[in-house]
Amino acid sequence: MGLIETWWSALIQHGIQSSQLLLTHDDLSNRSRYLNTTGALTQLLEWRVLPVINENDTITIDEIKFGDNDTLGAMAAAMVNADLYIILTDQEGVFTDNPRDNPDAKMIRQERAMADYLFDIAGDGGKLGRGGMLTKIRAGRLAAMGGCPTVIVSGAIDDVITRVVSGEAVGTLLTTNEEDKIIARKQWLAAHLRMSGSLVVDAGAAKALTEHNRSLLPVGVVEVRGGFDEGDVVEIVHQDTGERIAVGQVNFSSHEAHRVARERTEKFDKIFGSNEDRVVMVHRDNLAITV
Repeated sequence: MGLIETWWSALIQHGIQSSQLLLTHDDLSNRSRYLNTTGALTQLLEWRVLPVINENDTITIDEIKFGDNDTLGAMAAAMVNADLYIILTDQEGVFTDNPRDNPDAKMIRQERAMADYLFDIAGDGGKLGRGGMLTKIRAGRLAAMGGCPTVIVSGAIDDVITRVVSGEAVGTLLTTNEEDKIIARKQWLAAHLRMSGSLVVDAGAAKALTEHNRSLLPVGVVEVRGGFDEGDVVEIVHQDTGERIAVGQVNFSSHEAHRVARERTEKFDKIFGSNEDRVVMVHRDNLAITV
């Protein structure tokens, strides 16, 4: 019996209809397709049909895979404005150390999804990294960006979903708050794996973006890489470090960006005429910081 048949057989015993939904990264990286997917999920839920979501591996190439169902689930949770995202795993929750190696490791019952130290204990160099906890914490952060808290808990616990939903303290709860949320558009931007091009910015522009929540002005762009159209998603790279600091939806094509890079806005009337929308390279509302 295949996966979808297994789900259907189990759910129909409880009077629940199910539907399979296969997604690729392009379904979420293209704004129009993202909205269509969101609409489809919302409609299924309104019909009281439970979507069973998987990545469409048959037409997905390695470079643009979601890579894991934790990430895909987090994005789906944010798309439908879910009240809670539950990740079932083989661990009871997130621990301060690997409980298999350290009997003194303590479970973290509740923490902000954005807490940096979670990545320290579960990062690639951390003792929990090999167990796959890093991807679950990343997924929790991604869900938090869309305003959805996450519970990471063992799937072997009896009645685990019922107990989590009822508010029982099982597993690790990763919370979100108003400061942690980004608007749905930024959620979509932050999840991009494939970029149309790059904008390399100087130190002043990088600081304005990452520390002061400013829009990216053309004067701060020192180099334009790749070919892209107006409205495409590009990465923004720090000139000195080569590090990606943000992704954003650009207001210019690559051809136009080459023309206005390093230029001050007062010269734009001569280039494009009077158009306030063309004053900034990437508006802060269409920008997601990634550092």
